[in-house]
Amino acid sequence: MTRFCTDDGGLIARSRNGALLSGRPYLTTEEAAQLLGLRPQTLRKAYSLQGRYFSVTPKKAANRRLYWNADAVNGLIEGSVK
Repeated sequence: MTRFCTDDGGLIARSRNGALLSGRPYLTTEEAAQLLGLRPQTLRKAYSLQGRYFSVTPKKAANRRLYWNADAVNGLIEGSVK
């Protein structure tokens, strides 16, 4: 995965398959883990034990998937979210 900084300081990432991961309000567990440099299971375990990963709480969809707020994940990467 490649990360790029935008002019306004935001992050744009490109996944392994070449899809851009910015511009969407939520990321899948796999996308969020990739941006954070973690395995998806790490995020799932943190959610299972604490209901969040650090201060980032995902939304749980009706299909039981977790969707992580893209701004909160980027904030965690930049160090502005604790």
